[in-house]
Amino acid sequence: MRSSTTVIILSILFYECGNKGISREHMIEMKAIRDQYDPFGGRAIGSREMLDIREAEYGGEMLYINRSEHHPMWATEYCRDEGLRKYWDEYSYPFHKEGDGPLYKGQPATDYNRNQDELAITMIARWYDYWRERPGTGNRVSSGGTKIIFSDTNTHYRGAENYRRSGVTDPMRIEKRCFLCTSGHVERMGRYGKRPDLHHRTLELSG
Repeated sequence: MRSSTTVIILSILFYECGNKGISREHMIEMKAIRDQYDPFGGRAIGSREMLDIREAEYGGEMLYINRSEHHPMWATEYCRDEGLRKYWDEYSYPFHKEGDGPLYKGQPATDYNRNQDELAITMIARWYDYWRERPGTGNRVSSGGTKIIFSDTNTHYRGAENYRRSGVTDPMRIEKRCFLCTSGHVERMGRYGKRPDLHHRTLELSG
């Protein structure tokens, strides 16, 4: 029997200290822990909100496009809409109607039961939100967004299935149509100077 070795590389880009803002004292304590265990990693540490706490190295919002003049500010849950990869559009088998699914907390959950075409369009719209508030457009700007779920996974969900489907790939890492929207966003994160070619991206996504 042939033996094999699996190597897993974990990439940590930044540390998030909470799902909401924390106190200045807590932020200082968390930075001390980062400096103790990761003194040379060069990884930023912060939390959501935090615009008024200078010790934070970044601030964040859950879904909204906020702007900061002092430290980087980004959305920590870049586009939370959900959609199964097998649902292309309403006109292809299995003919899933856009947004069709059970209520979530008594409210329509159409954003969490999308077809692939609509999920891709939504990703493009979110990209434009960040581009509009990009660095270089004023004293207070947005630094972009981070994708909380890159591949569909077993975590908190709001759609018809019992797992989160807001990834740009399915659980087997097979790309959804919206994958190119996210890859285009990441590709340009460091060079926001050029306006995204949305028409080209739409053609590329439609295949």
